[in-house]
Amino acid sequence: GYDIPWEIRLAPDSSLWVTERYGRFTRYDLATGDIDTLLDRSGSIYASGEAGMLGFAFGPGFSGTGSSTDSVFLVYCFIQNNTIYERLSVFQYDGDDLINETILLDTLPASSIHNGSRVHFLDDGTLLLTTGEKGTPFLAQDFYSLGGKVLRLNPDGTIPADNPFPGSYVYSLGH
Repeated sequence: GYDIPWEIRLAPDSSLWVTERYGRFTRYDLATGDIDTLLDRSGSIYASGEAGMLGFAFGPGFSGTGSSTDSVFLVYCFIQNNTIYERLSVFQYDGDDLINETILLDTLPASSIHNGSRVHFLDDGTLLLTTGEKGTPFLAQDFYSLGGKVLRLNPDGTIPADNPFPGSYVYSLGH
């Protein structure tokens, strides 16, 4: 019953959390087979080709109980002024739904192909986000574009002081 699942992660309660390219984010209970929709953006995201609702990660301290530390970092595509972009947001999990979206990075380069969008926390608590070059290879080498890069940021969206390029989210380029 899934429509192009993109990211699947095992939660602390042994349920599977799944993003679907066309905009649904669900929780699958392995014991019962129940599927609960945590977030449905199917009417508001841009989903075409390889674009849509993409990668996510559980925030540090995620328990899955709906506690105040239960945050989920999610990447999705949207269209604004006829241009496709990608956004990294953090949501609070209240035990039933993903609520209180806070946008961390907005208007990242995106298109209908090559959007990257894997999200991973490092042991030091910083977040890595892969971005695609949107089918335009030179963007990966363009330091001033955030496309085709691995970005590193703090969970609040700020740039870590020890990033390789001071004042830049760019952690590595040329991807």
